[in-house]
Amino acid sequence: MQALDVPPTVLRPPQSGVELISRPHVFKTITDLPPGCMVKVMAPAGAGKTTVLSQAYERLRRDEVAVAWLSVTSLANDFHRFMLQLIAAVRTAKPDFAATLPSLLESTTSRMYQDLAMKLALAFAHGVDRRLVVFVDDYHCIDLPVIHQTLAMLLDHLPPQVSLVVGSRTEPDFPLGAMRASGRLVELGWNELRFSRDEAARLFQLRGCDLSASQLQSVYDQTEGWATGLQLASLDLGADDTLRAGDQPLTRQAHVTDYWLDAVLRRLSPKLQDFLLRTSVLDGMSPGLCDAICDTDDSAAVLQELERLNLFTFRLDDVQVWFRYHHLFREFLYTRLRDRHPQQMDALHLAASQWFEQEGALAEAIDFALRGNDPERAAVLLVPYGRALFRSGRFKELRLSLEQLPESELTASAELCILNGWSYAYGGEFGRAHAWAEAGAEAALHEPKRAAFEGEIAVLLSTLGVIQNDEPNRTSLHPGLMEQLEHTDSSVQAFAHIALGYAYRSDGRLADAGHEIAEAIRFAERNECSLINMLARYNHVALALLRGEREVAENSARGSLQIATERHWTEGMGAAFVRTQLGAVLYEANRIDDALTELDAAVAILRATEAYGFLGVALLMRARALWAGGRMDAAASDLRDAGEIGESRQVERVRFKKALLEARMALADGRMARARRHLDRARSQVREPGAGEAWSEHFEQLKLVEARAAVASQDWHAVSAELAIIATSARDAGRWYHWLEAQALTVEVSLAQEEADSAADAVLTEALAFAAEESLWRPFFHVGPRLRARVALLAKRGSVRGAAELDAALGAPRLAAARSRCEPLHARETQILALVAEGVKNREIGARLFISEETVKWYLKSLYRKLDVENRTAAVARARELGLMEEA
Repeated sequence: MQALDVPPTVLRPPQSGVELISRPHVFKTITDLPPGCMVKVMAPAGAGKTTVLSQAYERLRRDEVAVAWLSVTSLANDFHRFMLQLIAAVRTAKPDFAATLPSLLESTTSRMYQDLAMKLALAFAHGVDRRLVVFVDDYHCIDLPVIHQTLAMLLDHLPPQVSLVVGSRTEPDFPLGAMRASGRLVELGWNELRFSRDEAARLFQLRGCDLSASQLQSVYDQTEGWATGLQLASLDLGADDTLRAGDQPLTRQAHVTDYWLDAVLRRLSPKLQDFLLRTSVLDGMSPGLCDAICDTDDSAAVLQELERLNLFTFRLDDVQVWFRYHHLFREFLYTRLRDRHPQQMDALHLAASQWFEQEGALAEAIDFALRGNDPERAAVLLVPYGRALFRSGRFKELRLSLEQLPESELTASAELCILNGWSYAYGGEFGRAHAWAEAGAEAALHEPKRAAFEGEIAVLLSTLGVIQNDEPNRTSLHPGLMEQLEHTDSSVQAFAHIALGYAYRSDGRLADAGHEIAEAIRFAERNECSLINMLARYNHVALALLRGEREVAENSARGSLQIATERHWTEGMGAAFVRTQLGAVLYEANRIDDALTELDAAVAILRATEAYGFLGVALLMRARALWAGGRMDAAASDLRDAGEIGESRQVERVRFKKALLEARMALADGRMARARRHLDRARSQVREPGAGEAWSEHFEQLKLVEARAAVASQDWHAVSAELAIIATSARDAGRWYHWLEAQALTVEVSLAQEEADSAADAVLTEALAFAAEESLWRPFFHVGPRLRARVALLAKRGSVRGAAELDAALGAPRLAAARSRCEPLHARETQILALVAEGVKNREIGARLFISEETVKWYLKSLYRKLDVENRTAAVARARELGLMEEA
C-alpha cells in the first residue's frame, strides 16, 4: 500500500498534559450518535470545541469503537492534500482503507470531485464493517468550495456505520438544511459548549484559585462561560495573591482575551516570553525545530515547562516530540511578534525552512521559504522536490507546487521550466507545455548543465509529439541524445527510450522499437515513477499486438497490471494506459464483454486525470468495442466525446483514428458516401510516403480501410493489386496484424473474381493458421459475404485449422445483442428480403407476391430503417449477419 506523506501530528487529538474538566453531558451527544448522522460542533475560538471532541474521541476509543482524527491546518486548504490527509486519518483505524485511491488522487483534478467522493463512499462501504467515527477538527481552515462539495457528496453516500464529526468556528458549507430536515444532523454550539457556573468553579479549584463567590460571579459574567476566558482568568488569578484575599471585582476590558493573555505573558520570564514569540511562527513545534529558530539547545525542557504551566500548549504525539499552541494563543503571540519585532519575521521563517530542509521535509521547507519572502530559496528547494514529484508521476501536485513561485523565479531556472512543461504536457495543455519548453531552452543558455537540460527539452518535445500525433518530434531525436542524457534522471532517460521506440515503430523497425521499449522499462525500474513504468509496458503490449502476437500481448498486459497491483498503482494514469491496450487485445480475440470491462475502467481513470491525449484514444477503442457488441448509442456517445477532445485540444492522432473508425463503421453499414468522406478526412491527416519510401504505420492503416472501401465498391482489379502492396509493406515491417487483414480482404477479392477456389483457400488457410495461433479474429469481420460463406464451408468440412472458431466468432457473439436492437421483421418483409437476396427486381417481387411495385418499395424502406442500411445489398448482408436469413 502506498505510504502517505502526512504529518502524524494531525492524526490524533492534541493533549494538554493537565487535568481537564470532564464534560460527559456534552460529549455524550457524540458518543451516543445514531447511525448515519453527522455532528456539527460550531462555536467561536476558545469555546472548547477541540476539548469536547478529544474527550469524545477518547471515550469511544476506550469503548473499542473505531475512531479517526484529523486536525485541519491552513496547509490542508488544498484539494489533494486534504483528501490525502483524510484517507491517512481513516487508515489509523482501518489500515487497508482506500488502498488504491492515493495513486488515483495524484492525477485527479478537482473538477472530478464527484468521482472521488463516490470512490471514497465505496471505500467506506466495503472497507468498514463496524462503527467508525471520523473527527475533523478546525474545519474552518478550509475555504475551497471543491473540498466542501466533495465532503457534501460523501455525506450523502456514507454507509450508516460511518459517522462524521466536524469541529469549526464557522458554518461548514454543506447542505445542512436537508440534513436537519431528514434528522441526520446533530448540532452543538456556543450554548452547549459554554461552561456552567459550577463547571467554572471546579476549574478554578483545579487550578488552585480560591475565589470568593463574588469574584467567581464577576469572572463568569465577563467570560459568559467561555472556556478559554476562564482558563486565562485562572492563570492570571492564580498568580495574584491580592485577588485571592478579598471580594474585589475584576476590571472589565473591551478585549478580554488580549487583556488576560497580556497579563499571563507579562508574568513570564523574558527568556520564556522570547521563546513564545519566536515559536509563534510555527504550525507545530519540536525541540529541534524550536532550537533552530530560537538559537538555543534547551527547547525540550521549555516545551515541557509550558505544558506543565498549562500555557495553551498541546502535545501532538505520545513521545513529546511535537507540540502546538492553542490557536487563539498563537494568534495573539504572532500578532505581538509582528507588531513589536517585524524585523525578525522573515529570519524566523527562513530558519524554520532551513531546519525542514535538513530534515528532508522539502514541502515544508518551501512553504516557510515563501513565508519568509525568499522565493529564490523556494525555487532552489523546488528543484529536488519537483524532480521527486516527476519521478513518481505526480504531475498535478508538481504543477500546484510550481504555481506558488513568482514567474520570474520560474523562468530563471531551466529545470523548473522543464518540469513545468512536463506538468502541462500530461495535463493536456500542449500549448503551455511548448511555451515552458521554450522558456527552459532560453534559461538553459546560462546554465552549467546546458547540454543535459537541452537533452531533456528534446525528450519533452518528442513526447509532446507522441501525445498529440503518435509521432515523436524527430528533429529532437538526434543521434547523440542518449549520450547527452547520460547523467540526467533515469526517468528522463526512460522517456527518451519510449520516444525512440515510437520513432522506430513508425518507420516499421519493430525490432529496434522493441529494444528501445525494453530499455525504457529497465530505466523506469530504477525509480518509483508509476506513469513512466506503465507507459513503457503499455508500449510493449502495443508492439506485440502489432506484430500479431496477441497471446504475448495479453500475457504482457496482465503481467503489467499485476505489477501495478503489487505496487498500488492500479488507479493511476499509467495503469489506465495498460488497461486500454488490454481492452484492445481482448477485442481482437472477439471477447467483447471482457474488453469493455477493461476499457470502462481505463476511461474512468483517464477522465478523472484529464489525460486528454490518451483519453480520446481510449474512447475510440471503447467505441469500437461497443459497436462490435451492438451498443450503437453508447458507441456514438464515445465517438462524440473523442471528437470533441480531438478538435478542442488539437490532438491529431485522435482525429485520425476517429476518421478511420467511422469509415469502417460506415462501410459495414453500406454507407459508401459517408465512408468516403471519413477517408478523405483521414488522408488529409497523414503524410503520403515518397517513391521508394517505406510506409508508416498510419499510412498503412489508411490503405487498409481504403481497400475495404474498394472491396465494398466491387473494384476488384484495382484493389487486388493494392492489397498485394499492402501485404508486402506489412510483412516487410513486421506488422503481421495488418498483413492478416490484407489477407482476409484478398480472399474476398479472389472469390469475387471467381478465381480458383484453391487459390483463395490457400490464402485463407495461411491466414487462419496465423489467426488461430493467436485467437486473432477481428481482422476477418465486415470483409464481405464471400469470405463469410467460405469460412462457414471450411468449418463444416473441418479440414482447416481455425475455420470453426472464426465461423463461430463471425456469427454468435453479437447476434443476440444485434437482434435485440433490430425491430422484428414482418412476414412480408422477410419474403421480400429473400427475393432481394436472389437478385429479383422490385417489379417481379410485386408480381410474385401479388402486391404493387410501390408497395414493394415501401417495404424496402421499412427494411432499410430496421436494419440501419441504405441499399438492397447492405440489407441482405446485415440480415445474414444477424441470422435473420440463411446464407446463399
